[in-house]
Amino acid sequence: YRNLSEVRVWGVEIEGEWDIRPDLRLSGAASWQKGNQRASAGGAKTPRTLPPATAVLGLSWDVPDSAWTFDVVGTFAAGVTETANPDNFKPAGYGVIDGFASWDVTDRAVLNLGVKNLFDKRYFQASAAGYSATAPNARTARANPIELQTGPGRVFTASLEVKF
Repeated sequence: YRNLSEVRVWGVEIEGEWDIRPDLRLSGAASWQKGNQRASAGGAKTPRTLPPATAVLGLSWDVPDSAWTFDVVGTFAAGVTETANPDNFKPAGYGVIDGFASWDVTDRAVLNLGVKNLFDKRYFQASAAGYSATAPNARTARANPIELQTGPGRVFTASLEVKF
């Protein structure tokens, strides 16, 4: 890490939710940001490595006359096109779908189940843009290959939430 003389970041965020019906909700959020940096006073401005445009869309269904809720969430990110160092890795855009279910076992206990990255998509998050696209030597490539920066594959989750 190093100190920078100047950093400027700007962007936009928006989010919203719409009750399509009493039991069906659509939600969404999106963000976009851009920036530049100057390593030293009077030095050249270079692009600031920032997450690309990202959107999250969700659909939630509360099953009528039931204790079940089902959610589907999609996360979509554009590819990284600018990095502070032009030799850095630039992850491609991606989209992943997550699925969740919750069951109100009692009025004080909820069982949550989920599958993240439902289709087991291989992707790189924007944070991988801080890594060199090519390792400086074979030893570094073996010790810290870019493959270690892939996003998580399919993940199963389960939890029991108890309210006291």
